[in-house]
Amino acid sequence: MSSRPTGATAIRPTGATSTRPPGATATRPAVPAWPLQSFLHLAPAPASVPTARRHTRQALTTWHLRPLVDAAELVVSELVTNAIRAAIALPEPQPVRLWLATDRSRVAIGVWDGDPNPPLLARAAGTDERGRGLCLVEALSAAWDWFPQDGGKVVHARLDAGPAA
Repeated sequence: MSSRPTGATAIRPTGATSTRPPGATATRPAVPAWPLQSFLHLAPAPASVPTARRHTRQALTTWHLRPLVDAAELVVSELVTNAIRAAIALPEPQPVRLWLATDRSRVAIGVWDGDPNPPLLARAAGTDERGRGLCLVEALSAAWDWFPQDGGKVVHARLDAGPAA
């Protein structure tokens, strides 16, 4: 019997690969040529989600990327929520890791959790309370994907600043 929710499928965006980027380590994924980076370890608890959002808002504001703050907060909220759900379901929950990086024209967001299973893109029915998170990430991001790392996975997204930032 599958543990997938009804309508949920493991996804892989077209043309994406699931290999670890060059230079990625046990403590952070590689983000070459992205000079501004921020890392945060979060307890595997729902109370960590607002902490991740505040951290994201502060980092992007400091980096003068205010036009991306709202979208980045939503993406981080969804990815961290999913990672915490995955972490809590493990026999021995581990901290969730959040990475933010920018080259001033793009923001990379990565979230690690200890569950090696791929993320599920669910198609929620109108009355479902869950199942829209990755759809929202897909809608707000220029690109998103996942890759296995250190016995778990990193789900990452990229937001582009565009000419107005």
